[in-house]
Amino acid sequence: MRDEQELSEAELGKISEILELQQEQMLNDVNAIIHQRVSAAKAELESSDLTLSDIEPANEEYFTAVLLSELFSRLHSGDDDVAETILYNLRGQAGLIL
Repeated sequence: MRDEQELSEAELGKISEILELQQEQMLNDVNAIIHQRVSAAKAELESSDLTLSDIEPANEEYFTAVLLSELFSRLHSGDDDVAETILYNLRGQAGLIL
């Protein structure tokens, strides 16, 4: 294993390319899984005669929120300072000024 300082610009570019490709595939996989879970939950709700006319309990937002919560917990591992830093950094993505 080499240190980062030992890598050439071409090697650093290749690393970036590989990571970006894998990141894109991961996000596609996650989107597909969310769609699958929504479809499966809707089908199970319908077969149990639990469909509602005014709301959809099985929806992308719900499953995305569940995933986000799990990933956030995994990322900060119970460290309040890390959790606070993550939330502070995400505020800009959400367009919030705190």
